[in-house]
Amino acid sequence: MSRRNDRIMAFYVIFEKGFHENETQNAEYTENEENLKELKESIREAVDYFIAEFGHPGCDWNLVLEEILGVFKNIAVIDRYISDSSHDWDITRINKVDLAILRLAVFEILFAPNVPASIAINEAVEITKKFSSPQAASFINGILGSVEKSFSKNPDTENPNKDATEEKRNPDTDTDTERGLAVNVADTENPNKD
Repeated sequence: MSRRNDRIMAFYVIFEKGFHENETQNAEYTENEENLKELKESIREAVDYFIAEFGHPGCDWNLVLEEILGVFKNIAVIDRYISDSSHDWDITRINKVDLAILRLAVFEILFAPNVPASIAINEAVEITKKFSSPQAASFINGILGSVEKSFSKNPDTENPNKDATEEKRNPDTDTDTERGLAVNVADTENPNKD
């Protein structure tokens, strides 16, 4: 299995939580221990729902949680990069499926040092093809390419947690192919496709 399965699970939850914007998706909210506990429970319920709905036996809960919380804790920085890179598109006009995929990929580009930007971009494009449209895949690819280019010019200014993130993840064991994940969502049909 690949890490794509966990990315898809994180995408599901980020997409679902996207309908409740500003409720829990900010650094101030996630820094409060009680709020964080409540958010983790909410995320766990959403993951359990998606596992039950699509028949998946489990997932790498820690990785999924890390990615979702990482997106929410850094939503302002992530959305600024998306806005700056989506020329002529206001972020509020980007459909929620594409926005959830973008947020997850931008999180990986900015805050996951053991995930090469090219992998984050490719995975986002593949997830977009599965859950959105071929046209959206080009749009996502363009925005993420711009984000990566912008970030690579000045990588340390936007990632205040870089050292902490590097300590939490071990590039020798935390790779896309070595995780041995339990979820297989690759064959899941998009419930929103006509």
